Amino acid sequence: MCRLCYKLLFKGGAVLTLLLMLGVFLPLAASAHSAYPAHTGSTGPSVAGPSQAVDCFNPHFGGASGTVGRMVAYIGSDLHIHIHDFTNNTDDRDPTQTTPTAPTITCQTVLVVIWKANDSSNKIFNGFYHCSDSSGTPPCGLHQVSAFNETTYTSPSVSAAPYGNCPIVLAWSGTDSQHHLYYKWANLGQLGSWSSTYKLTDYTWQDGGVSVTCDGTSSHTTWFSWVAASGTSYIHLGSLPSLGSTQLNDVPHSSDYTGFAPGMGAKNTIFFIWGAYNGTTIYTGHWSNGWGATHQQSDTTSYPPTIQCDGNQNQATTFTGTNNVVYYDKNAYESGCY
Repeated sequence: MCRLCYKLLFKGGAVLTLLLMLGVFLPLAASAHSAYPAHTGSTGPSVAGPSQAVDCFNPHFGGASGTVGRMVAYIGSDLHIHIHDFTNNTDDRDPTQTTPTAPTITCQTVLVVIWKANDSSNKIFNGFYHCSDSSGTPPCGLHQVSAFNETTYTSPSVSAAPYGNCPIVLAWSGTDSQHHLYYKWANLGQLGSWSSTYKLTDYTWQDGGVSVTCDGTSSHTTWFSWVAASGTSYIHLGSLPSLGSTQLNDVPHSSDYTGFAPGMGAKNTIFFIWGAYNGTTIYTGHWSNGWGATHQQSDTTSYPPTIQCDGNQNQATTFTGTNNVVYYDKNAYESGCY
């Protein structure tokens, strides 16, 4: 099945109807597993997938000495970056920064937002989300914005580092001819001092992207996930032996496939979420010394969804629905992280 069909399907249901008329049918999941009927929260509208959900201090309420909220970044119809706190119900639109693809976030006392440039430079940018004064008075937005030298055609990914000894790893698929996977890292408290860039031997297709997460095991292993560059877009998974390595310890690929890197979160088990290759159905699955059952969800999405585990074994899922509303759910698809 063609990647062009996949991209067109994300633009509207008419193409899906055409494919069904032509006899192209979607694969059935191994088992069904429905999400909660009511979503924990929603906002939007958005024209891309949201970032993963991350717990961080809300600058409206005293910043690092104040209130923690569950934060998500998304882009509005004008491509401006928004920061939404589902816990405290605040929403800030940055007046300057725009991106055509989903931003990614992590928390380092303040919220760190990373995104792809909205121009032909394809550079990766980062900035800190805070308010203009210490009392948390609006306007709030992205500050200390700077660009990395690295480039990508699609959304970068950053590990949210919910476990104390995890480094913060930034990963992306490159603009080189084979679209290799790249990464760099920063230790907690040192986001102004990133490592050199490392090029992995694995690669994907131009807009495939990559997901990265750090698990909650004693080794705090960093994991990467991506889809095959050609043929069937199977989901691939590999662990980083050590920071600075250029060769992942790849596991056998999943029998599931999708158009873009799946959302990924981890504790002892690695959890995945993705949209159907030729459709809008959401699927979930996991890896724990082998691939577990695939679960078809009742929700639908027009863009790649995300999943994230926090330090309290909660699972946070975000996605943009086919109605262009951004949804956030807690422990909706699996019973938490384990």
